[in-house]
Amino acid sequence: MAEFTRSALCASIEQGTSYSYHVFVGQDPAASSGLNGTFLSQAFPAPFQVNQVKYATAEHYMMARKAALFGDVEIRDRILETSDPDQAKALGRQAKNFDQELWVTHRDSIVQSGNLAKFSDPANLHLKQLLLATGDLVLVDATETDKLWGIGL
Repeated sequence: MAEFTRSALCASIEQGTSYSYHVFVGQDPAASSGLNGTFLSQAFPAPFQVNQVKYATAEHYMMARKAALFGDVEIRDRILETSDPDQAKALGRQAKNFDQELWVTHRDSIVQSGNLAKFSDPANLHLKQLLLATGDLVLVDATETDKLWGIGL
């Protein structure tokens, strides 16, 4: 399985390499039994633990780590208390002392480590198996409002 950054993937495509894609959108847990991809969403309910801290979703992990990066313990704790990924995202946007340059430096590694933890947690073995079943497909988040982590369709 290949691992790409978005820029490396785009450069490879520009050089003529073609790929097969697995496009997903949404976070519906009822639709997670097959290879439809909703389980790939940051907001998909798949609780996991890192260093004895429980995260309801990968979105919670990203936003809690974002708040911690900027030293906002109060917002981090509120993120961990909610079960709603949209609320976690909204709280993460309220983190005090936000520094765009610092966030850009750390955001990719935070999201990667959160996803690694999500799919490595023994409670999420079924999700790991679905992820591995995608093989060499390029995973594409087609959330229409997200052009940073998705393609914004």
